[in-house]
Amino acid sequence: MVTPSQFEDCYLVKVDNIDYLISIDINNRIKSIFTYDTKFRSIDGIKIGMKLSEVIEKSKHKPYLINGWAYVVPLNSGWYAAFETSNYESNTLSSDSTVKWIYKRQ
Repeated sequence: MVTPSQFEDCYLVKVDNIDYLISIDINNRIKSIFTYDTKFRSIDGIKIGMKLSEVIEKSKHKPYLINGWAYVVPLNSGWYAAFETSNYESNTLSSDSTVKWIYKRQ
């Protein structure tokens, strides 16, 4: 799932020993890149497992909710750090939440 209720075919690609899931459009252009790989570091220094407070401090951005999917924090590098909601019924985000995946969309 790349956004709420949206599925796309993805390809697993390994670059510099880091796993990425990449989706492409009908013209074979990259639409989105996702990684769950703990070896990945964005240029901003954001990584999987980093606490929400650390991401906010580094990015200077607050999280916002994409209903049915995740809370995301835009990073200055153009990537997004994604956090699962701690309670799907109330769409809340716990202060001790950690980055679950990092993605970029074209």
